[in-house]
Formats: sequence, C-alpha cells, structure tokens
Amino acid sequence: MPDGQTRVNAHSIFDIASITKVAATTMAVMHVYEKENIDLSKPIKTYWPDAAFFPWGNIKIQDFLMHRSGLPPYLPLFSRIESDSLMISIDSLHLPEPKDILWGNTRFMKATVVDSVWKWITETAPKKTKRKNDIQPYIYSDLNAIILGKWIEYRSRRKLSDLCDSLFYSPMALHRTVFGPKQRGMEPFVLPTQIDTVHNRGLIWAETHDPSAYFSGGNAGNAGLFSSAYDLSRLMLMLVQGGQIDGKRYFKKETVDKFTSSFNYGNNHRGLGFDKPNGFPNELKNPDYKGSNIFDGAPRSLFGHAGFTGTWAWADAKNQLVFVFMSNRTYPNDTKNKLAHLGYRGKLLEIVYRSLKDDDRP
Repeated sequence: MPDGQTRVNAHSIFDIASITKVAATTMAVMHVYEKENIDLSKPIKTYWPDAAFFPWGNIKIQDFLMHRSGLPPYLPLFSRIESDSLMISIDSLHLPEPKDILWGNTRFMKATVVDSVWKWITETAPKKTKRKNDIQPYIYSDLNAIILGKWIEYRSRRKLSDLCDSLFYSPMALHRTVFGPKQRGMEPFVLPTQIDTVHNRGLIWAETHDPSAYFSGGNAGNAGLFSSAYDLSRLMLMLVQGGQIDGKRYFKKETVDKFTSSFNYGNNHRGLGFDKPNGFPNELKNPDYKGSNIFDGAPRSLFGHAGFTGTWAWADAKNQLVFVFMSNRTYPNDTKNKLAHLGYRGKLLEIVYRSLKDDDRP
C-alpha cells in the first residue's frame, strides 16, 4: 500500500482517529447506560469506586461526554516518556520483547509504559476555573474519552476493543472496523497514515497515529479504531434508524435520541459524546464562536464527529442521511491542513443538503 499502487475503494481501511470517541467509546457508554440504568448526572466515582482517589473522580459522567470536565486537551506524553528515560535505543544489549512498544526501527518502550501513562492520567487534575451555574467551560480533551474508555473496561471487565467488537462490529459484519489491524495481518487493506520525521517514528501504517492511544497500547477511548467508508456508514446508519439495522436492535430509540441531541447545558452545542452543529452564533450566544464546525446553518439534526487524520462521519435521522468522508490528510505529513482550513468537507455536505431541497421542489 505505501507504494501508492493500490486503488482506494469503499472498503479501504483508514485510521479514523477521534471518530473512535463515538464509534467505540460513546456507543459503549450508551450500552452501559441502557443495561445498567446509569445516571449520567452522577460523578463517575459513583460507578467506579477507585475514581474516588483520582482528582477527577467528582466529575459527572455527562461532563466527560461533553468535554466540560476541565481536564487539559492532552498530556505531553512523548516529552514525559523521554524525560523519564522510558524510550530505549535498540542495540545488541537492548532488544525489544514481543509485548514491548516499538518507536520506529531504532527505539522502543517497555510494555509497562502503558501503566505509566494511565498513572499520569489518574494524577491529572481538572483546571480550576470560574464556573457559571456549576458548569465547567468547554475544553475539548482526549483525556475525557480515555477515562470513559477505562471506566467501560472496569464496568464490563473486558477491553474496550473486545467489548465493541462483540456488541457492534461482529454482529453487524463490520469486519474492517478494528483496533490494531497490524496485529491482525490486515496491512494490505490499510492506508498509510504518516511518515513521521519530527519524532522519528518513521512510517505509521496499520498502527494508531494518535500518541495517547499508541502509548496506551493502541487500544484507548480517544483514538485507535480503524474502519472503512462502508463499515463506518453502516454504523452511522444504525443510529439514523434509531438504533437498529438488518432487523437487529442495538439501542433503544430513546437512547440514540438522548445522546445525539444537543444537551441543554449552558451555551453547549454538543450532544453526549457526539459533536453537533455550532453554526448558530446568535442563538447560542457563544462568545468564543469563530465559525461553524460544519457549515453555517447546518441542520440541528446532524450528529457525528471528526478525526485528526482527515476523517469525517456525520448523520441526520430527520433527513435519513449519512455522510462519511475518509482521507489521510496527514500523509506524508501533517504540516498543512487545508482540508479543515478551507472547509472542503463542510462545503460538500452543504451541497448534499442543497440537492435534497432541490429534490423537494415540485
């Protein structure tokens, strides 16, 4: 695949990056919410006793889902790992073992780095800010999804990847939606994500691009999932159809509606886990508004998420629409991001909605 000779099609596999937050973690939360009658307005420590000892244990589950936990956007893990001398150069005296984590062809980390990363996350305190009506300001943070993923693993006693595969991907025959495709020998179907020359990781292919997920063993709540346009569209279609597809129900319609609707929470535009259109500056009265995340005036019924690698997955139950855009805008490097800066994906989706209006004309 890296030779550029393989044609891309609807079944080609991409690193979908932060779409993992909805295609895995949020859907796992939806499952636990339904099956265990979870109150999302309760602190996470209510359903996870160990969290009482962490500085974020008092944060409500819904605040993690809406990125209102006060936690920082990410942790500088690479520099922390290097400063703690956890990155080891490969030589005749230092050879990686099968479970160790490689960094390019010249360095590696012991498998225990995964435990170190989680320990650092459990020690991270929310930012102390002035709240209005006890509502934290919006700070998009990967840590929210990582923590929720760990919480799901605690509740289910299973790895997030295994749980999602058994609940959703396998029953829906989404055979190209996986964590860790390299370990499954699926490289021939996966698009390369990046050639990292900044941190000397080299070719990133069939392993997660996201540092937090990679240092967590490739299986994290914020990123690490790979999928194809076909598989991802099927997953979104299940939500559009109220939680069911091909005669099998995965969620109650009320659960889908609750998580995919804008949550009434201050000037919040997001759903629970899902992103929503924010192109209503006059109505939301958001002082930080800098332009729509999709396109101005996008239907409120839209829900979905974007991925750092250039992927997009949006759906609209009201208009029975699924829009999936797959790309590796990070290849060969991510120094430019015209895809986002010039709004190409939003313009394409806006054209789709205009065509729907045209079809309604007498």
